[in-house]
Amino acid sequence: MASLAFVVAAALACVVFVVLADVVTLQYTRQSVDAALDEAVRAGSRAEAPVAVCADRARAVLAGLLGPAARGGIVVTCGAAGTPPVVRARATVTRAAWVPGMPGWSYARTRRAVLEVLP
Repeated sequence: MASLAFVVAAALACVVFVVLADVVTLQYTRQSVDAALDEAVRAGSRAEAPVAVCADRARAVLAGLLGPAARGGIVVTCGAAGTPPVVRARATVTRAAWVPGMPGWSYARTRRAVLEVLP
């Protein structure tokens, strides 16, 4: 009877470990997306073609911080509009949970910066 209790406890400990690891990777992904958006609007606000530079920079930062599997559920869009002109970057993130039966993660992050215009 003691061995059955040990097996159940070990299995439960493994499930808890996987759930905690999932939360840690979620936080890392969120911070990576924030860093990519910050860098993208920073680079786009100083460029002649702000939308293209913003999108390229966001992709480059995400490629440096996340692997292909983690980047698969991230969609980054950039735009420039408004008075004064503002560069906007928006990332929509969708991740499946690692444990079957758990809900997936889905959220959106947005950053903006005023477009710098030389006099």
